[in-house]
Amino acid sequence: MKKKCIKCFEEKEYKYFNNDKRNKTWVKWTCKSCIKLYRRNNPINKEKQKEYDKNRYLLNRKEIIDRNICYKNNNPEQTKIRNKEYLIKNKENRTKYNQKYNIEKKFKIICHRLITKFFIQEWKTKPTRCYNCNIEWTKIHLHHYDYNKWNEIYPLCPSCHAKVHSKINTLKIDKEQILILT
Repeated sequence: MKKKCIKCFEEKEYKYFNNDKRNKTWVKWTCKSCIKLYRRNNPINKEKQKEYDKNRYLLNRKEIIDRNICYKNNNPEQTKIRNKEYLIKNKENRTKYNQKYNIEKKFKIICHRLITKFFIQEWKTKPTRCYNCNIEWTKIHLHHYDYNKWNEIYPLCPSCHAKVHSKINTLKIDKEQILILT
């Protein structure tokens, strides 16, 4: 059996309509896709919908990610097409982001060069102990929390440095442990 939607005027099967006990046919007058469009485009509902989507994602995060990965693996051609469309559609935003990213990257490179230069000229050696776990390592990473303060450095072992960048943030670094270069 089919029914005509009063919004898009397309004739669709009953499975494309939501249930409604008040109606004779027991389905709504508008199809699911039209209702979805209305909810997305209505300014009053936009904030509610964003909040709902966010909560739904947080509750079902693992299932959503698994479903997306499965879809990408099963439909590589569709994924390529969608990616190309996205790149074309968001070209301007991507260029702005890339410009901003490149400026930040250049600033980080300058900070790294300054620190390297300082170690070569003044100290001759890098610290060998991690300031978080206090274990001696042959390879120590120097971490900045804020690149605007290039001279505040945290010597960290590779595992502690990885934890910082994976946003686990189990590190408890005191102000006294900051290595300040002057």
